[in-house]
Amino acid sequence: YAIYTAGVTLNSACQIRNNIGYVTENGGTATIASGQTSVVVTHGLGDSGSPRTPNAKDISITPTNSMGSATKFYFDTITSTTFTIRVNADPGATTATFSWSARCL
Repeated sequence: YAIYTAGVTLNSACQIRNNIGYVTENGGTATIASGQTSVVVTHGLGDSGSPRTPNAKDISITPTNSMGSATKFYFDTITSTTFTIRVNADPGATTATFSWSARCL
């Protein structure tokens, strides 16, 4: 268990331990295939009994290739289990690959 005392400033020296089964941060990769303009990403935040919906500011997405024929990307449709990455055009044979991270504190 954790004890927090009001008025105490949390900083990088603070550690949370034994947070078993509750995911507050996650990350991975996602690919938009040729012929598609979006991919749904399962972020896995929270736990199976209480999934958590991150805020848009808590999701970070970085392209890891040239994105093929696509020139722009964004994400939307944030839910308690997923969010969607979209591109403005079919990326073609190159595909569009992304690295992502999300947190819900």
